[in-house]
Amino acid sequence: DLTLDTRSDLTKSNLPDETGAPHVRISGAKVRLGLRYHNWGPGVEGNVNTVCEITVHARPAWVSRIVNDHTILPDSLESESAGRHRSRYMHGVEFTFKRDGAFYFFTPYTLVTGIVNAVVLVSLPVQAIRLVALYGIGVVSTIYSSVLRQRFSIFHQFHGMTARMM
Repeated sequence: DLTLDTRSDLTKSNLPDETGAPHVRISGAKVRLGLRYHNWGPGVEGNVNTVCEITVHARPAWVSRIVNDHTILPDSLESESAGRHRSRYMHGVEFTFKRDGAFYFFTPYTLVTGIVNAVVLVSLPVQAIRLVALYGIGVVSTIYSSVLRQRFSIFHQFHGMTARMM
């Protein structure tokens, strides 16, 4: 646990005359907040649609900033040099945020698309083998093609068909 009264060896200067590490209120701290959003799992029930889990990681560190303020006093508008200047060297707490998450929804359209894609992918090897068999293996391809593409003439087949129907 990190408090403002915590002393940490991470902020020591290690100079010979140093008596101890400074308090966090003097040196500063870096705080990282992790925000994870989701709409599934524990905590999502009833009217709750989205959950945000927050993780906090704090560590002592030298966090400083120099701020310069300058103002011109109202009674000295003629003179540009008349004014006040203040420079402050501040220590404090630095916050960083990391956000991530995942949301899951069921849509029938996505289900149908997945099924159609699976059927198409399963039929691709059959089509590829058919193309190779019909066009890619020379004389055997000619035989396969002639078996698959027999000429049909209704006039030549009519007599046999009527005989079979009797």
